[in-house]
Amino acid sequence: MARWRLYTDGSSHARGGKPGGWAWLLLRIEADHVKPVKAQSGGDPITSNNRMELSGIMMGIGYIASAGCEVGIEDGDELEVVSDSQYALNMAAGNWNPSSNQDLIKNIRYELRRLIGHVKVTFSWTPGHAGEIWNTRVDSLATTAKKNIIYQLQKQNA
Repeated sequence: MARWRLYTDGSSHARGGKPGGWAWLLLRIEADHVKPVKAQSGGDPITSNNRMELSGIMMGIGYIASAGCEVGIEDGDELEVVSDSQYALNMAAGNWNPSSNQDLIKNIRYELRRLIGHVKVTFSWTPGHAGEIWNTRVDSLATTAKKNIIYQLQKQNA
């Protein structure tokens, strides 16, 4: 049985309607060290912070559900999903009922069902911008993805 940790984050304007980025970073937790395995990021030109937080979780869990065996995730392994968004974690875990972002939450829960029975999934909150190394790294990836979207939009409008 192996332990895995999926850090996720989103970056956008709190009120929405602006460009945003999402990211995830998968780690294998071994007895003597933590090994980064894979990371991915992307974005949307018109979005909200909550959508980007949920997108990070959705894309990371979706990757694991589809390609987990490619990175070594096996039946019986443990996966901890870590985010600095209590909103996104509670929505993903099914603790809160969605009034918005239902499309993303539906997709997250679908991907989680693909993992159930194979991998034990737990959810953990970490404070954002508090110096935790992996949260800082995934925040940087999401922020860079957002900046890339902004750059592309500026380039198109020039």
